[in-house]
Amino acid sequence: MRDNLFHLRRLLAWTVGALVLLLVFEPPLWCDSGVGLFDEFRCLLPDGTIPELSAVPLLRPGPSIVLEAALMLVCTMVIRYEKRFFDRFGSKRPSTAFPEVFLVILAVMWVDLVVYLVLRQKSFRFAPYGRLALLFYWKETQRVFGSAVHCLKEFTNLVIFVLGSVWFFAWLLLMILDDTDEVRPPGFETFGDASKTLFSMAAGANFPDGMDDLVRRHAAFGFIFYLYMALTFVLFMNLMLAVVYNSYLENMKMVLKGFLEQRHKALLEIFVLLAEADWDPEKSGPLSAQCTLDDLRISHVVFEEFIDVLSTFSGFKSQVKRNYAEIFLKMLDDDQNDELDLKEFMLTLDILHYKIWILPERSLLMRRVDANFNASSCFVKSLLAVYNFVTTGKLTLITNIVLTLNFFFMLLESHYDMSKLEMPSYLDNLETFFSSIYVVEVLLTVSVVSMRSYLSHTENVFDCVVSWLLFFAGMEKALVSSYQLNLVRYLNILRMFRMMKFMGRVPQFKKMCSCVARLFEVSHEMMLMFLMSDAFFALVGMHAFGGLLYATNPVLTDSDYLAAGYDVLNFNDFIGSLGTLFSMVINEYMPELEGALSLVTFHPAGLVYCSMVLFMMVNISFNIFTAFTIDVFVSLDAAEFDRTSSVYDARMAQMKASLSSHQRILLHAEMPTHVKYLMTLALDIDGLDDAKQEFTQKVDKRLFQRGCREGSKPSLADNFAF
Repeated sequence: MRDNLFHLRRLLAWTVGALVLLLVFEPPLWCDSGVGLFDEFRCLLPDGTIPELSAVPLLRPGPSIVLEAALMLVCTMVIRYEKRFFDRFGSKRPSTAFPEVFLVILAVMWVDLVVYLVLRQKSFRFAPYGRLALLFYWKETQRVFGSAVHCLKEFTNLVIFVLGSVWFFAWLLLMILDDTDEVRPPGFETFGDASKTLFSMAAGANFPDGMDDLVRRHAAFGFIFYLYMALTFVLFMNLMLAVVYNSYLENMKMVLKGFLEQRHKALLEIFVLLAEADWDPEKSGPLSAQCTLDDLRISHVVFEEFIDVLSTFSGFKSQVKRNYAEIFLKMLDDDQNDELDLKEFMLTLDILHYKIWILPERSLLMRRVDANFNASSCFVKSLLAVYNFVTTGKLTLITNIVLTLNFFFMLLESHYDMSKLEMPSYLDNLETFFSSIYVVEVLLTVSVVSMRSYLSHTENVFDCVVSWLLFFAGMEKALVSSYQLNLVRYLNILRMFRMMKFMGRVPQFKKMCSCVARLFEVSHEMMLMFLMSDAFFALVGMHAFGGLLYATNPVLTDSDYLAAGYDVLNFNDFIGSLGTLFSMVINEYMPELEGALSLVTFHPAGLVYCSMVLFMMVNISFNIFTAFTIDVFVSLDAAEFDRTSSVYDARMAQMKASLSSHQRILLHAEMPTHVKYLMTLALDIDGLDDAKQEFTQKVDKRLFQRGCREGSKPSLADNFAF
């Protein structure tokens, strides 16, 4: 039943992802809904013109509703199944599992779907927000947003300081203007206008434009504005970045500390259980009250049975196999005595995170040739020469030279293409040559190296696909005389992708490429938080301002929004809304858009919406993402990052060399980057080692007598069935 739940939760993840993705293709609510559910969909502005929409095709209302209902049905059935499971095994229910809450959300979504099917309203639907809420079903989403919420207290204090500074300087400027009996300039007519102008300046917009009129009247006003910007934009806004991320990181460390403490406690209990199963009273004597954890050992036989039991659980099947038990044991066994003491066993879960796969070193062709041909034959010698040519790096060196030449050829070819000049015939021949040479590299490599080993590396899969695409496109252009379509620019794009591998080999760029790749591996939670925040505000924008921002709208005549050419930034569909929100995040604050939103609805609407985007998305989500990127980059570059797995990697290297030299087998093993990052982060957690030591000292000695004094040894499968 637990295995069924594991697979159903994976199905639920894909289903919720499909529900969120459906937002991209659903017709916007504001569009004309007077057509039938399955009729051709029409989306027109109030003046009858076609609106600015993204290039994504939109579904008709009927198919959209059918897809939504089908996906919601799957979600409802899976979550109901999980609720029944937890009702049956209530004591093992995770603290982050709340199926009842999500069943309520789904019930409201069903009601919303029925209402929309009957009324086809144009103003609001709950279902899009419910889909985002379903993403909180997973603990990763709960954790990242819980940590973000934890920083709201410190963030609120800074917001109060910023707003207080805005109001104080607005009052100060108006007092000075009234004292001089001068006419107030635009943007400072009233206290509200002055506050709005200063707020946009604090956000990084409208400066120095907002102060020009006042500074022209008297240069002394410049000192007030410079002091204001130094206080708000330079100090407070940057403090938001530091305070928000520091609070977020401290909460993440607290969560990680709690997890590691519980994991340590569980490993202690498992160690005792395995040691009991391996204790031989006739050989070592009965367990007594004087025994300590340091006296216990786990033999390789029991450890292999432990790995075998773990491999039966769905969560471990993909990465833990019984034949990996010897590899795990050698990585853990510091003194290589085929036994694990407490200190060695406590590192088990770190080892289990390794991605391990065992593959033949040589290709099927070489293995068959070795088995059926005489070693002195010319064919075998030729094949061995190719093998040495590939494995010693000579082929890679030649490929790098070809890549460099191809780069200059690509620049020359692009010059002719973009200048609309006739392409010389010799360039066509060179294009065919470069299109073929990469395929030759792939064929030579897979002729002597195991195909499975070659394709086990992502960069090789990428190279193989791009090489064959270049080859077929080049051959088609060379062989088809009536070739009309100009593929030069598209082939050059593929060649540029092919150059990425060469960039990764250059020492000056290798480190940067590695850090960027690792950064993507560890920042998925940050990206999820930012994308969910972006999606939420995009939905709000669609429901509030969809179909209202267009060039011919009479209320926008002579507005700064149209004067700046921002009519392409709108909330007409989901993709367009995401793009508009992303522009707002990059610019931090856009007073032109804020004014337009107020004009098409009512006065405070634009200010409230843009302020919420500024504080919630820019100053929290985006600031956390920015600071996290910096912190991770520094951590990835630090010596402690690779040191966390250096001991295991060294032992793994010895096993790799042994298997390769004796059995012609390649052992691939790597620890995921996000696991290394968490291990590095754990080094800075205060009190973690003391808490682990306290847990170790509190292990009840009665655990040693369990089962052994009565002469019973329950099977590991029974003990781990929970």
